Amino acid sequence: WIPKSDVGTYRTLQIMAQLVNESLIDPYVIYKAKQIVSSCREKDTLCHAQSILEWVKDHTSFIRDPSGVELVHTPKYQLQAIERSGYLSIDCDDFSVLSASLGKAVGMRAKFVILGFLENNAPFTHVYTVLELGGKKWFPLDQREGGAIPRRFITKKEFYNV
Repeated sequence: WIPKSDVGTYRTLQIMAQLVNESLIDPYVIYKAKQIVSSCREKDTLCHAQSILEWVKDHTSFIRDPSGVELVHTPKYQLQAIERSGYLSIDCDDFSVLSASLGKAVGMRAKFVILGFLENNAPFTHVYTVLELGGKKWFPLDQREGGAIPRRFITKKEFYNV
């Protein structure tokens, strides 16, 4: 059980980061990450990030967690489920865990970005991953369709190191 508040969000982020970092010693996760970026040149981090984003988007669809439950799946579970059926229905937490794991598995730094919307004291309700391209440039990997969220809707934003 995780509280429905920013305290709960930070606890969820801790769990998410732990799952990402534990996956980095799993040969299956490392293999899949390298396979996803195999068409990229070795140091082309933009190609790596774009390949990861496209692959995860191509193999997932959005679905909310069960009512009253915050599910977060391991990267290995997600990859194996995709391998079995070709796709997986997940929410933004799982999308962020999977994309951060794949990026870190090929040597990129990752952060989670958490957002609150519309009201000044609204709780955080969305998370996505950013991968470092180098030179202080970061690439967003977001499950949302339709591009960047207009700034006028974002009332709070924080970065969480993975």
